[in-house]
Amino acid sequence: MTGRLFLLSCTRPQLHFMEVLDNIKQATEIDLQAIGGTWGKATSILQKQLIEVPHEILPYLSYYEELRDKSILMCNYATKYFIDMWKHIKSLKIVKADKFKGVYVVGNSRLSGVEIFTECILGKLFRQEGFDVEKIVSFRKRGGKKRLYETAIFIKT
Repeated sequence: MTGRLFLLSCTRPQLHFMEVLDNIKQATEIDLQAIGGTWGKATSILQKQLIEVPHEILPYLSYYEELRDKSILMCNYATKYFIDMWKHIKSLKIVKADKFKGVYVVGNSRLSGVEIFTECILGKLFRQEGFDVEKIVSFRKRGGKKRLYETAIFIKT
């Protein structure tokens, strides 16, 4: 998962003032629809009950059982991200050009002490949806914390 910039959260007053949003509740709805959107009220929605995981991707979510037992909220946070990314990857198949090439830069995570290898999970999701994963390159340690890094996933069709 990435250190997603909470742009919507930071700009809610401006978006309302500029009449981009009719009301503040729209910001929550937009955040829920964003990949990995878990800011504000979206967080309270995610902590109520465990998200149902599509059976097509459950085998790839290596963290799921351990994290589920430690924290429903953190498990839902991670799972929402991967479900959202899977939906994105599936939609990318439809709109991509022939001989498409792309790079996704992501960060791994540690939630409630459980390691989540984002690059491995996304690599498997890309392959499942018919993309070739050319290579996965770890290139930067992040945040000064142990074992947190950024990785580039090179894909093509």
